[in-house]
Amino acid sequence: MNYTTGSMIIISAFKKFKVGEVVDKVNSKNGILYTIKSEDGKVYGNVLVDAKKNNIFIHSNLTNSFLKSKDNGHK
Repeated sequence: MNYTTGSMIIISAFKKFKVGEVVDKVNSKNGILYTIKSEDGKVYGNVLVDAKKNNIFIHSNLTNSFLKSKDNGHK
């Protein structure tokens, strides 16, 4: 999954799910690293997508479900 700056996403931060926004992204040899600002104002750097071995990662399945339900609620 490739997210753009300003995208709304769901992150898993130390086994808690949070809504966040992509504020920056950079390409690296490990993939795309994102900087995320969460709903509580915390900023998380070097976040990968679906890197479940990490303490903090973007959860793409939950993000997709969240965005679909949000879109359906606005119709």
